Amino acid sequence: MPPKVTTFKELLHKKILIIDGAMGTTIMNADVSLEHGFESLSFLCPELITSIHRSYIEAGANLIETNTFGGNRIKLAEFNAAGRVKESNIRAVELIRQAISEAGAKDVYVAGSMGPLGKLLQPMGELSFDEAYDVFAEQAKSLEEGGADVLCIETISDLQEIRAALMAAKENTKLPVICSMTYDETGRTITGTPLQVSVFLSAHQLVQA
Repeated sequence: MPPKVTTFKELLHKKILIIDGAMGTTIMNADVSLEHGFESLSFLCPELITSIHRSYIEAGANLIETNTFGGNRIKLAEFNAAGRVKESNIRAVELIRQAISEAGAKDVYVAGSMGPLGKLLQPMGELSFDEAYDVFAEQAKSLEEGGADVLCIETISDLQEIRAALMAAKENTKLPVICSMTYDETGRTITGTPLQVSVFLSAHQLVQA
């Protein structure tokens, strides 16, 4: 496991980090069933997941994301796997560690992927802020327990949801956080949040990248 640093910003100053490419679309190009969801493949087809990670490592990536984009309780419930959050996230970290070992690579870091919940928060939807916080906290803690080096909160478009994810990650783990949001051609999210909000979040040290 790579040595820990005080902050992710320190690591960014020390070296150039190259994140891996897409996991979902790469899986979809493989001849495998997605009946039980992407995350299930960490158990059903571990060789496939490991080979994808290894290919990115061999291509020069040194920040590899776990196969856990939908590894939260709400998304896993769609496949009757809501009770497998912890083992799914830990297993995903293990497969990256295995790929790193197989590639004989050094200084490769594991980014715990956390995607959107797939439900709108109140008042636009039915999910409460506290419920979203708890779901994100469960996944974040599982990724930290598995040995992730950093958390990567990805492609969330609702400001309240990303706030819940950030708070859950910062208050329940000691891991640095990378955060990305999705915007339309006007520079706003689907819920109307402007790009400037991302700058605000970063400036106030809620995220490291």
